[in-house]
Amino acid sequence: MCPGSVSIEGYGQTALTNAGSNVPGQDVGSLEVGADGAVVAHMNARVYFSDSCTQGSYDHTKYSGVQLLGKTFKFTTDISGAGCGCNAALYLTSLKQNSDISSCNDYYCDANKVCGVSCAEVDIMEASKRAWHSTLHSAHDHSGKGGGYGGGSGWNGPRDFNSQQYGPGGSCIDTSMPFDVSVSFPVDAGGQLQAMKVTLTQTGKSCPLNINLDSYDAMAEIHEALDKGMTPIISYWKSGDMLWMDGKGADGQGPCAVDSQRCGESVKFSGFKLEAMPGQPPLEPAPVTPAGPSPVAPGAAVPQLPPLPPLVPIATVPPLVPVASTSRTQVPLPPVTQPQVISVTQPPLVSSNPWMNRIRPSTVPAGLPDVPALPAPAKPPQQCSAKNKDCRSTHCCAEPGMQCYQKNQYWASCKESCTPGIDPRDAPTFQVPWSCTPLGHRAASSPTSPKHDEVVVKVPQGSLPQNAETGTEVTLTINGKKVRAKIVSVKRGTQNTTASSSGAGSSASSTGSTTAWSVVSLLLTLMALAAVGLWAWRSHAGDVAPEWLKKFPSAGGATSALERWRRGAPQQLPSGRRSPGTNPPGAPPAPPTSTWFLNTFEQLMHSTVNRQQQDTSMHQGRQNLIW
Repeated sequence: MCPGSVSIEGYGQTALTNAGSNVPGQDVGSLEVGADGAVVAHMNARVYFSDSCTQGSYDHTKYSGVQLLGKTFKFTTDISGAGCGCNAALYLTSLKQNSDISSCNDYYCDANKVCGVSCAEVDIMEASKRAWHSTLHSAHDHSGKGGGYGGGSGWNGPRDFNSQQYGPGGSCIDTSMPFDVSVSFPVDAGGQLQAMKVTLTQTGKSCPLNINLDSYDAMAEIHEALDKGMTPIISYWKSGDMLWMDGKGADGQGPCAVDSQRCGESVKFSGFKLEAMPGQPPLEPAPVTPAGPSPVAPGAAVPQLPPLPPLVPIATVPPLVPVASTSRTQVPLPPVTQPQVISVTQPPLVSSNPWMNRIRPSTVPAGLPDVPALPAPAKPPQQCSAKNKDCRSTHCCAEPGMQCYQKNQYWASCKESCTPGIDPRDAPTFQVPWSCTPLGHRAASSPTSPKHDEVVVKVPQGSLPQNAETGTEVTLTINGKKVRAKIVSVKRGTQNTTASSSGAGSSASSTGSTTAWSVVSLLLTLMALAAVGLWAWRSHAGDVAPEWLKKFPSAGGATSALERWRRGAPQQLPSGRRSPGTNPPGAPPAPPTSTWFLNTFEQLMHSTVNRQQQDTSMHQGRQNLIW
């Protein structure tokens, strides 16, 4: 598990920690450190650079967190045995910040969730002797932005150089021999990451190969990861499906048609060095690990040094004799005495350093004043996060009135307010739900800073100008007062909507009107069904029908009446028929006739249409009432 350590010039000695497994369920390959300090990785090996390694246990806080902003990292690699289908990689991920142990049981994470956990990933090299890729990945960007040479099946991978320049016998990089790799992370005057620049060089060759990745959408996330410190990782693996890295591509210019997986036994990495880029602050001195005491066998006696000879007390200096003056007047001088000296004897010291044991006890003059202890240096003030910056580590915001809200385990940001769910103001690539868990306390509001509120304004379709976009300054009139505002998001609906000056009252009246017409529709439908039922009964019963039912027309008559009503012809009461309420005196009330049903239905329909036309003129955009 702990194969040894390597030295990084400009950084110090670094331990190596083997992975828990290559992929879930597959054992990790072997790895060793050669006598020359080179890391030799065998097939399926994966190793993490660490501050320390403990046999039998994994702790993500012990992984190295190398800060590379404004710095250059250099190394030498030998991948002469890695052919098509082989992948020798040196890359960076945020292992030190990942507290999820993962399905590999070693806290591993990367952008492709190989062990079930995702995090930011910077691929300095994924390469074979025929292909090279350098790629930036945000935590959830599997493809990322890459450069180099090779790859593609129906599409083209990067083509920053070609097979004549890079490969066995290449004119610039002959991969049958070791060559040097340099990766830099330049920053602007404000300290923000500008790009990742990779340069391949080789002794005896005068044409370095360069890769510049400077326009990645998630560059801010890569900046945050590099600023917190990322863990260097070395791995070596193979696959029959590696054409994404070394395939021919649609243009046929890639190196490999088939991944034959002819991979050498091992690949090598050596000569690690970290240095500051020109114009950047120099690196801090590398920590020096002092040599520990020589091991002593259990039960062995510690050798005793011979005792020191006793110190001889130092005699006090006798008083000085006054010296006569050359003048006529003699002035007696007071006697001068030497300060009292106390001899201090210390017991023999037992130390692992023989030189320390030879130091004799010292003599110090008595009566010297005590020297006050220097005050401890004040701790630098905590740097709070700015707006739109990750505040998971600071839990505070630099701008007044802002609160640090957590989105998920990978991001938190300073915002005035936060609503759980997807924020439409996020870039489409990062529109995942916010948990809106507050971290720390809200920054105190500035006495002079105005208070900003977010409101939702609904306007009718077509009333909103087409050029109204996020950030547009607008003026709202609320209760006669004009308020300046800025649009933070615009959502245009697919159906017509209206804005009423009466607010909730108008909405309530529209709802009540719709409900009333629904009831009327139901009653008219029931009446029509009753009339149809009576006509059917009359036609089927014939002469045996009751007298009151015989007054209803037959089915044919009803059909003729309905046809006339459909065409808009006025309906007249048949001769000799009386409408309900006009029966002869003393006669029992007759049931309603079919003609009465038709007339009533016609009157209700006309009143309904008139009412509907009035509503349509009052409420534009409302759908016609359908019976």
